[in-house]
Amino acid sequence: MNTRLITQSARQFSLWGFVEGAPADPIMGINDAFKKSTVPNKQLLGIGAYRDDNNKPYILDCVKQAEEKILKDNMDHEYSGIDGNPSFKDKCMKLAYG
Repeated sequence: MNTRLITQSARQFSLWGFVEGAPADPIMGINDAFKKSTVPNKQLLGIGAYRDDNNKPYILDCVKQAEEKILKDNMDHEYSGIDGNPSFKDKCMKLAYG
């Protein structure tokens, strides 16, 4: 089955069919390049997931500590808005400018 052809055909009947797709995410492009690479001992370091010598996920100690703090302090796992975390930005400004 040619899913690309079906998708193109379905687009012409959609109310949103005229909208062009967004450009590819450059960070995710790192993941795509990693998958295409034929280098035998490659390591993917761009997506934030590390693997050990057995290709098993390796969680950094600092990540484990952060997760423990999130649970202990009953914090959420939401991403910050596009403008960033206000408290973090304020502290950065104080650090940078005094």
